[in-house]
Amino acid sequence: MSRALHLLSTPHPVVLAGQECRHILDELRELQEKWGPTHIVFRDPLFSQERERVLALCDGIRSLGLRHTFECETRLDRLDDNLLTTLHRAGLRAMSFGVESLDPATLKKVGRRPIPESHQRAILERCRSLGIVTAAFFVLGFQTDTWESISATIDYSVALGPTVAQFKILTPYPGTPLYKQMAPTITETDWERFDGFTPTFDHRSLTHDQLRHLLGSAYTRFYMRPSFLANYLRISTPRLREWIATLDARVERRHARVEQRLALERVHHSGSLSAQP
Repeated sequence: MSRALHLLSTPHPVVLAGQECRHILDELRELQEKWGPTHIVFRDPLFSQERERVLALCDGIRSLGLRHTFECETRLDRLDDNLLTTLHRAGLRAMSFGVESLDPATLKKVGRRPIPESHQRAILERCRSLGIVTAAFFVLGFQTDTWESISATIDYSVALGPTVAQFKILTPYPGTPLYKQMAPTITETDWERFDGFTPTFDHRSLTHDQLRHLLGSAYTRFYMRPSFLANYLRISTPRLREWIATLDARVERRHARVEQRLALERVHHSGSLSAQP
């Protein structure tokens, strides 16, 4: 456990958003003088929104000879090859971002700006080449979602290839605009269960059990495959990657058989219900 942990009550020193660049640099310099190079967490959901500010910060870090590493949150459409390279030179080693859904129409309906798939793939590929760890966030269970659209989002999470991924069921947290919008459909009254893993509302086409299954399937399909471990360990030997791809195909066929069986069960169940008088 580092001394910074005792100082700030967090695993890593945290620098909050909204501070002027010179103030941030003063904090980073003070940390290095007291504790030496450490890992910094920038708590700013749109860290790279103001490009010139970020470039000035990176220039300051390098001109002061600061040797910290850091991580941040941002949007992929606020990044490009040159900015990523500059950030990496300044110490960026990990980055988190939201993908949420594969469907642009779904994102627009909940006030999100879709990011072209080609740009997402290009940024992730550049991060891999620089050795930047990436964490992607996906949301399942928008009201326009179906079993098929969620399955497509899960497919995309694997194809996109972030280092790690987090999946959550859409959750209308109390006190948010989404909660007010979805109020007529909310079924859960225990606020402790608004945790992103528990269905809290009536979905138009999916039961609570189906949402829970799809959430479990997302984690299974993303993490229970040989290529996840290979990517995490940064294995790049061509022959090994070919063998891993073969193993991945076997795992994917098994997942497909399970999903096909469940699809048949859903059809049989719906048919039984419609046949009831």
